[in-house]
Amino acid sequence: MCFIAATLKGVVTAERVKLLLEECHRLRAVGANVFHSTERHTAYLRPPDVGDDEGSVRRLWLESEKLLIAGDRLERGSVLPKIYAECKPLVEAALGMELHAHGDVMNRHYYNIYQKGHKLEWHFDNSAFGVNILLQEAGSGGRLVYGSGTSKAPGGEARVADFVAGREQGSDVGLLPGDVVVFRGQHILHAVTEVQQGERINAILCYGTVPDERLHPDTLRQFFGRS
Repeated sequence: MCFIAATLKGVVTAERVKLLLEECHRLRAVGANVFHSTERHTAYLRPPDVGDDEGSVRRLWLESEKLLIAGDRLERGSVLPKIYAECKPLVEAALGMELHAHGDVMNRHYYNIYQKGHKLEWHFDNSAFGVNILLQEAGSGGRLVYGSGTSKAPGGEARVADFVAGREQGSDVGLLPGDVVVFRGQHILHAVTEVQQGERINAILCYGTVPDERLHPDTLRQFFGRS
């Protein structure tokens, strides 16, 4: 299975990218809008199981860090909900399935910021797919990468361990500001490399596969610090 379902080049215009970045910067100027996420997790996003072999990559803890501005903090008149609605048929076409607006306003569409030293460690998503809009590239680092040939199924641990240990380098998705990427993060290992200079800023779009799909309150608190 391919990691990328679709890369929609330049879907978000430069003018809209500018509007989104300006909104993001205004929102983050108010500290209460921003959640500083520091998460300790395994590549499989679940705690090690007693049945996992000692020394298995399934038992290895990793640490990720980023800033998030939840969707319920957006300004009145924000262009992000409009982009969310416009992208829905494009994402449906890429995945070949009907989608619905996510039931959680916080999680439906939000900003994701990686500052210097921040990164998203190697992992498999719990959700079947993800949709990201790149708004600003980091000056150095902060690249969305994936591990070719990886699988979360039993027997795939050696390949996963190669990427987690740095013996293999991830393949860069190669996005530019305004690009929308639809990816199958549940099935393929992926990460955002550590930001060395500047900031990486994304807008995240989350759609449901059933009407009024919602996250568990514990997951909302993990993502945004509240539910």
